[in-house]
Amino acid sequence: MPKKRKRWRDLRADERFAEAILCAEANGGMTFNLNLNAAQEERLLHHPDPFRCFQKRLSGALTRHGVNGLPWAAHLEVDRDSGKLHLHGVFILDGLDKETVKRALREAAGLVRKQHSAPRQLRLKDIEDAPGWVGYLGKHVGFTRRFLGDKNLSGVSQHLTRLARARYEEIHRKPGRLIADLAIAA
Repeated sequence: MPKKRKRWRDLRADERFAEAILCAEANGGMTFNLNLNAAQEERLLHHPDPFRCFQKRLSGALTRHGVNGLPWAAHLEVDRDSGKLHLHGVFILDGLDKETVKRALREAAGLVRKQHSAPRQLRLKDIEDAPGWVGYLGKHVGFTRRFLGDKNLSGVSQHLTRLARARYEEIHRKPGRLIADLAIAA
């Protein structure tokens, strides 16, 4: 018997996050890997709500750079080998200047000034395989939760949430694939 399609409001947070990534791909979005500077990493590691803390910094940086309408989604992750906290995410430029967005992301993460590390602080790539990216982000969720405690690890901007919801509802008006099955493992 086929699964009953869920309404948007009935999706779990991880399913909505997966939908945001699929929406970003459908709209020509980009993935990002963002390393934090030492001070920001330390701040987030000891904050009771590390993702919310980063989200506030990102919101401020986007506003200061004039790109506060950027549709984005991001996810905190701790590297198993190095123990370093960093972020992965997606965004849709939607006519915004890419270099300005890059400056805002780096500012939110705290600028890395070391000669060899600064160029690697932020890596961008076109989304080519959204389901694969969803799976990649889910790879270390359990480890990150154990490392940070049971805290919120991800979030989606209101702009991307609106786009993802509209896309999801449009897809579910007609027969087709069940996208909510691509959610990040909890």
